[in-house]
Amino acid sequence: MARHSRASRVAVTLDRLDSELVLEVHDDGVGIALADAANVRSIGLAGMRERAQLVGGGFSISGVAGDGTTVRVRIPWREKALA
Repeated sequence: MARHSRASRVAVTLDRLDSELVLEVHDDGVGIALADAANVRSIGLAGMRERAQLVGGGFSISGVAGDGTTVRVRIPWREKALA
């Protein structure tokens, strides 16, 4: 993210919310433009989106000009039954 965003800080959180793991990465960079976030030709974003969907999860990216970009990945989580 830092390469494109010109960010100086990045915050990463990983939480378990009900039946999902939620990974969120937020930077303080320039903020991704809506057109760039929706660009299906962006190999990096498309790859992240595809990988999340392969395991039944979701991917979103949003940005605010001058306030950075947030990437959120949701992955289903199930406790393994103890044998």
